[in-house]
Amino acid sequence: MTGVRFIGVAVGLWIALFTVPVSELNAESTRPGTKYYDTTVPGLVRLRTTTDRTRYKVGESIVATNLLTNIGDSVFLADEGSLGEGFYIEHLDSTSSCGSIGDHAEGYRPKVAELARSATLVRTWDLSKDFCFKGAGRYEVGGSYCHYDGQSRAHGKDPALWCVRSQPVKLLVR
Repeated sequence: MTGVRFIGVAVGLWIALFTVPVSELNAESTRPGTKYYDTTVPGLVRLRTTTDRTRYKVGESIVATNLLTNIGDSVFLADEGSLGEGFYIEHLDSTSSCGSIGDHAEGYRPKVAELARSATLVRTWDLSKDFCFKGAGRYEVGGSYCHYDGQSRAHGKDPALWCVRSQPVKLLVR
């Protein structure tokens, strides 16, 4: 009798497993994907990447700046970590690819900045010290900012709600 009861329970679980909608088994598939924007998220923010010039000599510091500006009508809560992590460099004279992906320790909590209307959050990066910098050549440097609301999407844990990327800057290093 115990064997029959076990088989009945096993068959019941098997039927239940295959009648649960796939969307409930994989909650990620029901969540809308990350939206991507170029330079501006309409009504919210604008992202620019700048350098002080476009020509450098090998050995000089090459500092890039990401500027995230609130273009909305109210305070914008910006993830400072996302702006600081959002730089990239591409060596245009090379066919190899170089980059890094940030990883965060369990319990990571990003610092949040309140950007008043028209205020700008600024982060800088010395790309000449980056492991992807390969000396003389042509480069493209740019930035991105990915936004998380801290509730339904958490930085370091979930995909972003949306990301915006800046217009890249072309550089020449001799």
